[in-house]
Amino acid sequence: GTAAPNGDLIVTVGVNFQNSLVKRWVPRCGPRFACVQSRSKRSRDQGGHWEMLPVNATTNRSVSEFSNYAFALPGSTPRELIQFTGYQLGSVAAAGSALSSVRMEMIRSVDNAQTQQTSAATVLAPAGLLRAGWISTSHTSIVALQSPGEPPTLLANIYAPWEGVDGYNQPAKRSKTRVAVIRSADAGRSWRYLSTVAW
Repeated sequence: GTAAPNGDLIVTVGVNFQNSLVKRWVPRCGPRFACVQSRSKRSRDQGGHWEMLPVNATTNRSVSEFSNYAFALPGSTPRELIQFTGYQLGSVAAAGSALSSVRMEMIRSVDNAQTQQTSAATVLAPAGLLRAGWISTSHTSIVALQSPGEPPTLLANIYAPWEGVDGYNQPAKRSKTRVAVIRSADAGRSWRYLSTVAW
């Protein structure tokens, strides 16, 4: 989990809605809504009690989905939380002869994660890294590097298969992936490939 700027604790839990004990929380799962969903819970008393956050009836997603991957932007007033959700928005697009871009969903909140606003963050990377058509930001952590008097530079981790290059074997995805670092200089609205960490 993570702590909101006001000290509230937030966790995200997985829920299987085929279990009769939890069906009261959402509509019947099926073609429109997946049966396994993430739900957010909040504690306002340092973890003594937890409450389930409301669910958006249109999207069947919690009104706030921040988890342990939430990041508080330094110097933002009011304090802004940002986080990748792991959802890819559309297909990979060419961005010149050697680069490609993809849009990933990011959530933002300025009310202590009571609610969230969704936006698209653009990731620009070598074409080979995006050739398979996807990257993962499901477990992406964000950190800030900052010099005095300068806006923060954000770094985040992603993983994806790099065409023609060996990587960590993921049989479920039928691919071998690399862990890479991406960089943002505009508070997470756009990102660019920086380096490869491991494979």
